[in-house]
Amino acid sequence: NIFNYRSMYKPKVPVAKSYHYSEAEYNRILDAALAPDCEIGAFIHLIAQTGQRTEEIRALTWGDIDLESGIIRTNKAVVYVNGKGWVLGDTKTDSSNRETPLADVENNEAIQLLKKMYATRSSELLFNGTTIDANPSAFNVFSYLDNRYWGIKWLDTRFKKLLKQAKVTRYT
Repeated sequence: NIFNYRSMYKPKVPVAKSYHYSEAEYNRILDAALAPDCEIGAFIHLIAQTGQRTEEIRALTWGDIDLESGIIRTNKAVVYVNGKGWVLGDTKTDSSNRETPLADVENNEAIQLLKKMYATRSSELLFNGTTIDANPSAFNVFSYLDNRYWGIKWLDTRFKKLLKQAKVTRYT
């Protein structure tokens, strides 16, 4: 039977090689993310410290982050829906809903970068007559000024720039 798909030749699909940054590259990336002109510094440091998925980090609101205790609450993710774009959805698994404490809050790079972002975003919003403090859960942490989630292409461009500044040649 020529329609017997089980006996048909199936070409082997090459498996993409996984690349992990060396400890030296990893440290250079984190150091470069501390630069004042790095727009994604807090994003990178949160991923490094929490192990959260990028979709979960992008979904964080200021109400999900306790800057004093260093607790990050994860309970949602940004997902792409055809015809709608990036929207708020559920985390990948139920166990992804969690609270993650960050170590050494007073000296934690992610917390320090988030505090700077909060101050900057607060002043930008105040200029428009709004405050984050009124409803922190209504304001996305990692978003454009109009509160839309950062796009993947936008993040990708900034990450490649960060790698260049860190003198890391491979992109994964």
